[in-house]
Amino acid sequence: MADISSIELQDYQPGPVVMGALGQGESGLRQRTARSNSNFSELTADLPLPFETYSKMDVLTQRERIWISRLVVTSLLDVPISFFVSVIAFSTAYKDIGVSLYCIGIQALAHCLASFCTVCRFYKESRWGKYGERDGRANSTSTSGETNKSAVTSSTLSEEDPEDADAEDATLLTERRKDLFREQILSIAIGCTMLLSSVALLFKAARKYKFWDKWYEDHQQADETITIVCEVLAWKAGALYFLHAGLRFLARQDTIGHKFTNHIFWVSAVSSIYCFVLGVSASYQKEWSWKAEPIAATVLALGCILEGIRICYVYADDVDDLLRKHSRA
Repeated sequence: MADISSIELQDYQPGPVVMGALGQGESGLRQRTARSNSNFSELTADLPLPFETYSKMDVLTQRERIWISRLVVTSLLDVPISFFVSVIAFSTAYKDIGVSLYCIGIQALAHCLASFCTVCRFYKESRWGKYGERDGRANSTSTSGETNKSAVTSSTLSEEDPEDADAEDATLLTERRKDLFREQILSIAIGCTMLLSSVALLFKAARKYKFWDKWYEDHQQADETITIVCEVLAWKAGALYFLHAGLRFLARQDTIGHKFTNHIFWVSAVSSIYCFVLGVSASYQKEWSWKAEPIAATVLALGCILEGIRICYVYADDVDDLLRKHSRA
């Protein structure tokens, strides 16, 4: 057995040890503050306003996350379906000059954009995303009024490690800010699409006002292919968007404070009503339905105009201003 005095320490470089200084390959609890401050500075460097002026971003509760996950799955399925509907509608309308099919195609495209935006926004907060295991903060309560245990744990950690909590909040803020910029562009595109669909619907209504007393003449001139395709697409798409509207309404009720869930609910509701009106028009070629359709189309077109203006108005706000006022922007 070797004498303890003869044991040499390999690769030992004697010198002073500075607390908090990062040596080569060194890591540990005493380096945590330095790393947190560095991450916080990097995350907040691109913010145009001081970090303290922004609202503290809320994290979804597990109950809310269930609804968000359902929205992600259904929206992911809806993107190719709505795009397929719009392609069929546009291709058939282009061949036979069908205004009704143009209306359906434009509305399906708007719903496709809304679903795509939903996936981009909520995937990270779904059960499969990077925040899937997290629960709401201590000041967030579930719908039953009980405070989440993990939220209390998060609060305790924040008290012990304020630097880590600030870095975490800065990460949430910067990611939410990027999401809002993307939502702003896509939502304004949705609003403009709905305005365009209202113009097409008004054109269709004006054409029927022209044949008000001689409705059967326009009925005789109508192409049978357009009527069949319009009838199938309108009823199928209307039923699909009605189901989406129902699910998004329930998610909207359970994710209080989320403006985006309210936005996508109204997109689905308007799209559903829009397609049902065109479906009734295509299925019931009678005098009463023929004369009632332009009136309903005019009212619906005005509703689409208002909804399109509302969407553009809401998302024309400054992103940083929204993040200052809302913790769930």
